[in-house]
Amino acid sequence: MAERHVIVDTKCWQHTDKVYASKGVAMAAQKRTKKYNGNLKYPTPQYEVMSVQAWRDGDYEVDTINILNPKAGTFKIRRSQEGTCCDPSTERYHSM
Repeated sequence: MAERHVIVDTKCWQHTDKVYASKGVAMAAQKRTKKYNGNLKYPTPQYEVMSVQAWRDGDYEVDTINILNPKAGTFKIRRSQEGTCCDPSTERYHSM
């Protein structure tokens, strides 16, 4: 079976919802996807095409704290969850 590929935002390490059958298909989708104003939706410096396995390998754990209980110390979450509703260092986590 061919290796699957995704388009990854390298700043926050989250990938787009779609998984592509090959690297060429993913690169073509990255270059052809436009926003409503004509600019690229996934510009090259910020977004990168990589295999699903490479994305998983790069999704290492980072330290975070709970903003409501900072004395509890740090604990680990995935890099791709940092700043999302799964991150207890954000207000969004406690408002869900």
